[in-house]
Amino acid sequence: MTTFVSGWTAPTATLGSILEEEGCQGRRLGIELEAWCLTGKRWDNVRTAIEGRCEYEDSSELVNGLRLIKSDAELEYVRKAAALADDALAAAQRLAKAGTPEQDVLAGMKSAIFRGGGDYPASRFIIGSGENALMVRNFTGYDTLGANDQLQLEFGGAYRHYHSCLMRTILTGEPSSRQLAMHSACCDALQACKDAARPGSTFGDIFSAHADSLDQSGFGEHRLNACGYSLGALYPPTWMDWPMIYEDNPVALQPNMVIFMHMILLDWDRRLAMSVGDTVLVTANSCETLTKMGTNLIVN
Repeated sequence: MTTFVSGWTAPTATLGSILEEEGCQGRRLGIELEAWCLTGKRWDNVRTAIEGRCEYEDSSELVNGLRLIKSDAELEYVRKAAALADDALAAAQRLAKAGTPEQDVLAGMKSAIFRGGGDYPASRFIIGSGENALMVRNFTGYDTLGANDQLQLEFGGAYRHYHSCLMRTILTGEPSSRQLAMHSACCDALQACKDAARPGSTFGDIFSAHADSLDQSGFGEHRLNACGYSLGALYPPTWMDWPMIYEDNPVALQPNMVIFMHMILLDWDRRLAMSVGDTVLVTANSCETLTKMGTNLIVN
């Protein structure tokens, strides 16, 4: 019979000696304070281990900035992720019909990604019909699509942890003139954002294109105050990478950045939601849309 003896030592207990072995005594260290798993208690332990040995400062954006520009090898994974997202959308388009449980749509989308060789995504898919379509957040509990319904979907293909995301609203039954106008406004705003996504522009410029387009279409009061973010190799709990697209964000665009842009309209008075979102690759002079599925309104 074999006896196993195990023991566990808190990693911070030996951190001080490791820093000395690596010649870090008296050096300046960068700390990623925005790391998801660096809880308050863990940071207290880390700080205790390094105080008196090293200086430190918040360097949360250091690695994020390096990750922004993708290599050719990384872009191969991103393109594979985009193809998997297309497969998921095709499955949703096929399944999202009146009388279908939301779980069946979600299962079909996930199955398409896994069968295509994809990974678990870093975020949970957003799915919600009826008034839940206005939540644009993941939540527990599922419904069944009605005869004249709206299904909100925000999802992503993941390949080797690289992501490419899409957002769509699928309708059942006959769309109203209001829904058609909302979809048209979202598509116009998305195209305006793509036109703005070129080297030398900023993430704030993309937001301005989004806001100006939706304001001019008459839907300004229904838009959000952010419309996307960078994507890359990420782990749970989120595929959202730095930086986000919001007003006056000064981060400049460069070739080989991968950006998810989502146009979302939420009309709470009428209980109507509409969204269109694509992932793009910034190129030398403009941007390339990675999905092959188009932005036509899906009505089943």
